[in-house]
Amino acid sequence: MISQELTNRLLALSSPGVQQELLERHPMLLSDDLVAAVKREADQLLGIDPMRSLHAGELLEQIAALSSNPAHEALALLAQANASNIGLARYEHSIALYDRAAEIYRSQNQEVEAATAQIGKLYALANLGRYDEAIAAGEWAGHVLREHGQWLRLAKLTSNLAITHGRRGEDTVAL
Repeated sequence: MISQELTNRLLALSSPGVQQELLERHPMLLSDDLVAAVKREADQLLGIDPMRSLHAGELLEQIAALSSNPAHEALALLAQANASNIGLARYEHSIALYDRAAEIYRSQNQEVEAATAQIGKLYALANLGRYDEAIAAGEWAGHVLREHGQWLRLAKLTSNLAITHGRRGEDTVAL
């Protein structure tokens, strides 16, 4: 198990080049545990320091490049998409990242993960006024999540769909 201390030390290194050098010298660090720990840190930083959250996503991208693991790449894209979307209001950019992550998951036959990638995307689409696109993506993802019994993920998706309907002025549907 990768410690929080190791994750913090890696994130605190002075530059991406120094991080990459350390990872190249110690390939045993390129694990699912490290990826999960850095992703958790990126998620925790979203509301506190969006730029640090984005940097954690970029570190995940370095790890993914070194590990050649598609699951690592997809998580890196999701971390960067969330930081771009929620923290930095770079909605168009975040949509492209969510779509790339979903495509990786589809190519790996991970339909639930591809559907989960739509949750944050709905928020970005709604902020751009692209309500029909958000609702269509949400309905598809909701079907997949319901089919696989992913109730917590479905609840998050439903919340974002309600926000979309509310912004569209459809208060009754939002409820």
